[in-house]
Amino acid sequence: MLSSSFKTESSFEIIPGSSDFTASRKKINIPCYFTRPYISANEEFQGRGDVLELVDKFLTPKSSYGLTTGQKEPKTFTICGIGGIGKTQIAVEYIFSRRHLFDAIFWFQADDPQKLEAGFVQAAIQLGLEDKETMKDTAASRGIFKSWLADPIQWNSQFDVKQVKWLIVFDNADAPDVIMNHDFWPRDGNGSVLITSRDPMSRSKTFFGETGVDLNTLPTVDAATLLRSLSNRQSEPDSQRLSLEIAEKLDCFPLAIVQMAGIIQRRNLLLADFLEVYDHETARAELHHLKVGPQSGYSLTLATAWSLEGLTLGAWQILSITSILDPVCIQEEILVLGSLDSEFAFPGFPTVKSAYFRDLAELTQSSILSRNADQKELSIHRVVQDVVKSRLLQSEEDFTTVFKATVTLLSSQWPFVTKPVIGRPKYQEVDRWDQCEKILPHTIKLRDTFEHINEAMQAQCATRALAWLLADSAWWVPEMFNQNPSAKEGGY
Repeated sequence: MLSSSFKTESSFEIIPGSSDFTASRKKINIPCYFTRPYISANEEFQGRGDVLELVDKFLTPKSSYGLTTGQKEPKTFTICGIGGIGKTQIAVEYIFSRRHLFDAIFWFQADDPQKLEAGFVQAAIQLGLEDKETMKDTAASRGIFKSWLADPIQWNSQFDVKQVKWLIVFDNADAPDVIMNHDFWPRDGNGSVLITSRDPMSRSKTFFGETGVDLNTLPTVDAATLLRSLSNRQSEPDSQRLSLEIAEKLDCFPLAIVQMAGIIQRRNLLLADFLEVYDHETARAELHHLKVGPQSGYSLTLATAWSLEGLTLGAWQILSITSILDPVCIQEEILVLGSLDSEFAFPGFPTVKSAYFRDLAELTQSSILSRNADQKELSIHRVVQDVVKSRLLQSEEDFTTVFKATVTLLSSQWPFVTKPVIGRPKYQEVDRWDQCEKILPHTIKLRDTFEHINEAMQAQCATRALAWLLADSAWWVPEMFNQNPSAKEGGY
């Protein structure tokens, strides 16, 4: 039985009512592989075997002849993650390495309804369901294509009937509503659907189902192998150790690996030379903004892949602050309660909860930030922090403004013995450890950032608030601040 989305006049044009085989059964062009712009596998693809096995588990079709398989709706799998982490490359690897499992594969760019409409029309033409010269309109072609997906029969003769196994890839479905609200989703049929999306909510019952994975960065060994291959530095002395070190500095982030490998090759750098350059903050900022030619299927820099230019002011200010904090377990109370401090001055930062959640959603929907709602904590990739800081460092004023605002946020939530904290009673030394333990990683990161900026910026950032914060932090972990442990006895 067809769902309501298929009950259109055009839905029944594929199999008109007639007892004559040639008149009633249109022969379909099978096999049919509609995969542009990808015409071959990526030879530089590394790792991700665990993810591919998961996709196999949920999308591999059952081998069957005849008209029924018992499958009433397509199998689905969604790969979620931030731009540049390798979602599309996994999908490309899947369609070419598993091509023999499917009779038809269709690749659709899902970031725009016009692109989807054009893709559905081309798929209908390539299958032979529609003739380019006689087709009526795009809506009718879409209906014809979806009707065939719901009942994908290949009639070779009156006695040779095959159920076609099809796979659809919706790439860059970053706004899942585009697919669902414009009636592009194949609700019925013996097929499989693979989705890539930046929005973690796309992997939910609201949209494409809960089957899928939130993609992590590459394993270190795979990231190092990719770096050596793309930079052509396999024969360099100690290349394995150096490439592993570089991969870790780049957070094993695929697009960062690709971009830096291109720079290594373009500038004819040894891996050891690159490491020396990358360790300097200003040089690192320059490297992250360099554009290199398309490599290994990527043509974007990190900043453009994440659409940083298009962020609203509030979202950018939240991202700026988190780029200076420790990347793991960023307590939201630092941002929400800290912004209420009378000394906090950071134009555009959302100080009202409704505005905070609105601007935060802009970042989490693109997976630039991840949020643990139960723990009320945020996390961010280290390479995202590097790219954001590199943009801030282009302007001394911008960087110092963000740095001072971060100091104020942390100071407002650090339980000073002699200073009241918003929403908290004054702490005694013996019972303030829980709060200190949560914030300490951020003060350590703040100190490390301060040490690596130039003297001019240090002079502007070296406020009394920073001095008190670092001094009180050193009371707890003196070795991290080059303090004499005996100082702990006297306190500050």
